[in-house]
Amino acid sequence: KDGLPTSLHLRLQLSTCSKEEKVQKPIPNTVFPSSHLLAVLILSVPELVRGKSVLEIGAGFHGIPSHAAVAAGCGNVLATDVDPVALHHLRENLSLATSKQEVAASAGQIDYQDSN
Repeated sequence: KDGLPTSLHLRLQLSTCSKEEKVQKPIPNTVFPSSHLLAVLILSVPELVRGKSVLEIGAGFHGIPSHAAVAAGCGNVLATDVDPVALHHLRENLSLATSKQEVAASAGQIDYQDSN
């Protein structure tokens, strides 16, 4: 009815960290079940994000919910993390995801644990 497919799927080929980086900093290098669940929700109900701005906090190296938002037709997305190595991979992954999309996607560093 609105030109979008009735079913959205997400297939990603992600840039990832080395084994050493994963051992040193496991949190930003882990794909948590909540990331998968949020991506499934976004893809199941794309009108939640379609045409809207999306902010993902603590995206890690993958930003899977951000990728889902891009696939669902969000207006733009900002994925964030505190870890510089994770941000490097996150930027690469978002660049790959948006190379064929007309969506502004960026990654930025936010230290959400800093009280200042």
